[in-house]
Amino acid sequence: MYNIPMFPNLREVLDINEVRNSLAICKDEALSFIVWKNNSNTRLTLEAIVTNFFISKNVLAVLEVDDTSKLDINETVYIYQENLKLLFKGVLVKKDKKTFNLQLESKLFLEEKRKKSRFVFEKILFDGYFEVFNELLDKTKKFKAEIKNISNTGYSYIISANRGNLFSVDSQIKLTQIEKVSFPEPLEGTIKHISPKKDNFGQTELHIGVLFDIESEILNEVFSQMNIK
Repeated sequence: MYNIPMFPNLREVLDINEVRNSLAICKDEALSFIVWKNNSNTRLTLEAIVTNFFISKNVLAVLEVDDTSKLDINETVYIYQENLKLLFKGVLVKKDKKTFNLQLESKLFLEEKRKKSRFVFEKILFDGYFEVFNELLDKTKKFKAEIKNISNTGYSYIISANRGNLFSVDSQIKLTQIEKVSFPEPLEGTIKHISPKKDNFGQTELHIGVLFDIESEILNEVFSQMNIK
């Protein structure tokens, strides 16, 4: 069971682009949500991640859980992301054994003002240097890739599809360096999702989301050295 969170200092999000950006971060970094519903005097709670979402009249999010058997179509569900302090409410419109679709009520998006920095690289992508353990080869492989975004909880990076056989969900991965700045100790994490996307030239690339095993407080210092604000 999960503790139902308290929500101090929450504000309403009125900009749909802010909603889109927040959901994109959750998807890219595979940040987990607490999911719960009110049912008489009891509350069902689950943990889920956003695997996809669609922006339309109402936002539709696709979430993955271990078991949806106790979730019912057309019931109201609440989801909360603790790291970003995001709270959503929506109606369950579709489900199968491991996923469910939630139509989110856009007027009720709430978000706490962020105190921690997140760095999103839109025009210039920075190179990260990594180590990943490949189970098929039974050895650790070092590689370089472009970092899409990063925060103290995790990051996502981009590689070409033909390099995808190096990676799998739940693999352990270490980030050792960004550009020329090395970390005192590698930042260890777990691959949470691998999403194929088309680049501007129509080529398939993989966006890989990683969740740090332990939140890192060193990133502000690193980007300060790189003169990134």
